[in-house]
Amino acid sequence: MPGGASPATRETAVPVLLAALEPLRAARADEPCRAAVRYVARIGAPAAAAAPLLEAVLSSERCFPADVYLAARAALAAFGDHHRR
Repeated sequence: MPGGASPATRETAVPVLLAALEPLRAARADEPCRAAVRYVARIGAPAAAAAPLLEAVLSSERCFPADVYLAARAALAAFGDHHRR
């Protein structure tokens, strides 16, 4: 799902992606979860609701796969100021 997806597609996808991120709360990052982190980074600001969870991952003492950290940082950058409200 590229960032160029239609707004309706992004609007539909965001709740599904947020649900796919839930394993991060339990320090798990299976492949669907890792893919969801990458996708919210590609979607950008419309997926900014994921920001608190991704910030928690980055500040956690738990170990996640390296690609989770990279995608979480990319997502937060893509959200811009939309997650700092």
